[in-house]
Parts: sequence; C-alpha cells; structure tokens
Amino acid sequence: MPTSKLPRRLAVVGIAIGLALMVVWWYVTKYNPFHLPSLEQAETMGNYSAPRLYWLLKDTMFALCPGLFLHVFTMEASGSVTWLMWVPAVLLNGPIYYLVGRLLVAQTARRSRASLWNSHV
Repeated sequence: MPTSKLPRRLAVVGIAIGLALMVVWWYVTKYNPFHLPSLEQAETMGNYSAPRLYWLLKDTMFALCPGLFLHVFTMEASGSVTWLMWVPAVLLNGPIYYLVGRLLVAQTARRSRASLWNSHV
C-alpha cells in the first residue's frame, strides 16, 4: 500500500506559513502600516480601537499558526524574547500540519473503504 505524501507536504507548508506570518508580523511591528498609535497616544484618544484589518490579521495568524499560543509565556518579556519565541511556534506548526494531513489521509482511506464495501454488497 503506497503511503501518501500529503502529511509531509502539509508539514512543509505549515512551516512556510509560519515563516511568512513571522515576516508579516515583523513588517507590521517595524513599519506600522496600520498607523497604530503608541500606548500614550491611545490613552489620550479615549475610545480607540485598532482597524478591523489589524484584528483580522491577528486572528488569521492564530488560526494558521497555532504555535503562536506559546506567546502567552512571553507577554511581559522584551521584544527579543518575543521574537525568539517565534522559532518554536513556527517549528511547532510543522507537526500540527503533519497531523492534520495524517487525519485527512485516514479519513479519505476510511471513506474509500466504506464506498468499496457498499459497492460490493
């Protein structure tokens, strides 16, 4: 029985997505394309909320790179420690996507076996 290449390919895609999101977040942090105010400016503004696209980006990042939940451990840490936490988050993304691939392959095999069984009965 040939093995599927899907899990390995998804693992590579997961790491690539994690790296791409890391670059996007670095760009957002460095160049501030959303024109986010500093904490002091936001406090003087009163009822300030970030643009919807910013929140969509953050939510997408957590959905596509679940390893980012490791950032809970670096909430009050310096910027360099936070950036260092991206490495395990990105590397954790590979095994997570690999497992998703394995589940998809198993589900597909299960459905094909069930359809074969139904066609013979």
